[in-house]
Amino acid sequence: MSLTRGWIRPCLYTVTRYSHQFHTNTIGWKQIRQSDTSHRTHPETIACSSGDVSSGIGTTGIPNKSSLVKYRVGQLRELCRDAGLSEEGTKPVLVERLWAHVQGMVHSVGTLEKDSDDEVVEMESQGARTLYVTWLGTSSGAPTSRRNVSSMALRLDEENVILVDCGEGTRNQLRTANIDPCHVSHIFITHLHGDHCFGIAGGLSAIMNARRGTAREREPIYIYGPPELHRLVAASCKAAQMKFNVPVVVTGWVLDPARARSPVAVPGEPMLQVALQGPDQRVHPKKGQEIQKLYENGSDQIVQNGLTWSVSLEDHGVRVTSAQLQHRMPCWGYVFEEFPTDDEYAPRKIVLLGDTCNSESIARSAMDCDLLSHEATYKNGMEDKARIATHSTSSQAGSFARRVNAKALVLTHFSARYDQVDKYKKMWTTAREKGMTVGEMQSSSVSILQEEAKAEAGDQCRVYLANDFYTFRLSPKRKYEL
Repeated sequence: MSLTRGWIRPCLYTVTRYSHQFHTNTIGWKQIRQSDTSHRTHPETIACSSGDVSSGIGTTGIPNKSSLVKYRVGQLRELCRDAGLSEEGTKPVLVERLWAHVQGMVHSVGTLEKDSDDEVVEMESQGARTLYVTWLGTSSGAPTSRRNVSSMALRLDEENVILVDCGEGTRNQLRTANIDPCHVSHIFITHLHGDHCFGIAGGLSAIMNARRGTAREREPIYIYGPPELHRLVAASCKAAQMKFNVPVVVTGWVLDPARARSPVAVPGEPMLQVALQGPDQRVHPKKGQEIQKLYENGSDQIVQNGLTWSVSLEDHGVRVTSAQLQHRMPCWGYVFEEFPTDDEYAPRKIVLLGDTCNSESIARSAMDCDLLSHEATYKNGMEDKARIATHSTSSQAGSFARRVNAKALVLTHFSARYDQVDKYKKMWTTAREKGMTVGEMQSSSVSILQEEAKAEAGDQCRVYLANDFYTFRLSPKRKYEL
């Protein structure tokens, strides 16, 4: 796959020395768009800092196979360990393992694997667009040294970004990923656990500051999620003494259609407006009151199969459909589907879910999706804990991918128990310290979740693991190739 034209995702490791030890971290996204296609063979790149392992990185920021061969065995094992891969094997085995990992850093569905970048550029010139999903945080519950808490960015084009969840630190993750907060227009929150929403105030501040002096300075920001969401937004922004310089419209999903209302300004803050939206389906008034009362009483029976809430983003060319997920706190998942067009390109469907132990209520809307993001907090054998915590195992994520006939599944929201081994220690050293065998240490690696999900997802679905700043590209999809 050529990465020297169009959008470029530099997936490189920068290495510097601290006390004669390697410190490795993954560089985030760099958005590069060159208006003159005649210069596409000379793309802008991110400079790689000097260091022993980084010396062989190619000009696009992605090592080629021959550069990996130049590394010493110890360096290759260092990279394997930092990427969560096995360190076992000879040098040829390590090179093949790392090369397969590098090739998988940018994944795609649709026609990308069949079309060259020139063909993709040609399709884009005809009005088609490439979609990108970037995982800004992939940790469950709390950040780790390697992963921040939950947030995903859906980039529809160069100037329009939608966030799903906004955990604490998301504003910094946007900057690291080189995604301009100015381009964020909508935020969809799955639920009100702090690791999914405590970054809203900081995110709003970053968006408004980035828009100052631009044409979007007065453009509204729209936030959607649980009906209590506006209280969190108002309280956190008030505590930070944050002044709104653009309208912020917070819409909450309610189960009782009678509770729906148009946007109303919050007393004392006219730029903050609150709205409530009922389900798309017709609900009998008495039934609506009953299920809304269950919701307000904190019942675990609040998930109503068959109910959806939809928003049409005409300017963005997508329709967003939400449905409830089974979690210990009211939770929603989101389906983003492009509007059908009369041209030769088929609409794509992206499903981004929050915390869940049962996603059945969104299955109908998610059917035949191009991309599914599903949590995989626990591995097989931890079903009891997953049930108590109302989270999913890797196999449950794979089973749901098969259920909705997803073309690709990306796992996220990993428990810290599956984080990578300390980057400064050999795996066998850590294993000895913990009284474990190397095999047991490897079984605690996040990679085992991928294998378990693959076994359930079926051959039609590709399964990937998300790290922070991992990006999935969906190229234009021709109708005649479906």
